[in-house]
Amino acid sequence: LGVMSFEKKNSERAMSLFRQAVEMRGADQSLNAQAHLNMASVLYKAQKHPEAARELDQIYEEYLPPAETKKFHQLGFTLYSSLGQD
Repeated sequence: LGVMSFEKKNSERAMSLFRQAVEMRGADQSLNAQAHLNMASVLYKAQKHPEAARELDQIYEEYLPPAETKKFHQLGFTLYSSLGQD
């Protein structure tokens, strides 16, 4: 539902749903990593770059599937470049 909200440009709803996923994840580290990546994407699109960077910093890359790992690195490169960090 969070991804659908994000695709419909409803950022606030998407963030709320992704936060719920983090809170309810239990021991599912993959869900946690994906939710944080999704929140970082929402925040980046909303031009909230420092907040997006904080979400990326909470992700353990090894819990992301390969396609999401690529997105993680692309977003990180774009985000940190815009913040002037390497």
